[in-house]
Amino acid sequence: MTRFRKGLFVVAALLTSVLAIQCSKTHVTAANSSVMLINASPDAPTGITLWGNGDSIFSNVNFGDSTAYAHNLITGTYGMKLTKTGQTDSLFSFIATWLPARYYSIFAVDSFYKIRPSIIEDDFRPDSIYARARVLYLCPDGRPLNIYFRVLSDTSDKKIDTIIINPSQARVFNDQNITNAFGNFTTLKTKRDSVEILASLYHIDTTAIKDTVIIKQKFPITRTHFYTFYLAGFFDSTRATAAQKLHLELIDNTP
Repeated sequence: MTRFRKGLFVVAALLTSVLAIQCSKTHVTAANSSVMLINASPDAPTGITLWGNGDSIFSNVNFGDSTAYAHNLITGTYGMKLTKTGQTDSLFSFIATWLPARYYSIFAVDSFYKIRPSIIEDDFRPDSIYARARVLYLCPDGRPLNIYFRVLSDTSDKKIDTIIINPSQARVFNDQNITNAFGNFTTLKTKRDSVEILASLYHIDTTAIKDTVIIKQKFPITRTHFYTFYLAGFFDSTRATAAQKLHLELIDNTP
């Protein structure tokens, strides 16, 4: 399932401490905070709604969907919650501190009965030549993986370059919450205005002679844009509908 969407730093109560990123790594000029919501909970039975201080910020966001950035959130500390759309009972409540002139993405992650927010401050350091991208691993039942990107030309499938997003260690579910660098955008070194990316995920299996390709999908990209690729759905196909099966999603986060 290949879909493009214009793609918050939240302090979750489960983390036991209020956290506010104070470094000046995100280069935006808006006076207010800009936030986006992504529903990455594969078995969410309905759309979800994000609330702040009793007001609905985003409503009816279904699995695999993302909102555009809302640019009008007044900075400060908010009582936040995720609910089923049309209901007010909280699925997960937390406190959020919004800092001025920042962009944030909130991913609603994990199986629905364990749904919680995973929050990234979006770092839009400009690149005048290349696109920039990050890869998130959001399959609740996922096994450790290495993730490789191969940039292809036109329709010939001729290999231009191999980009290893994470060459040093296997990725695991929701690991950007532990390793902040995984939430940063990194350069995709191709000067083409429009290319295809073949994204391959390899199962880490020490008993195998070589890794097994789990999934491949192609995505057009545009030079100088910012992208989030995230692995979505369930590995276990017996518990998944067609829409819930393992696949990659792509968000164009370009502000």
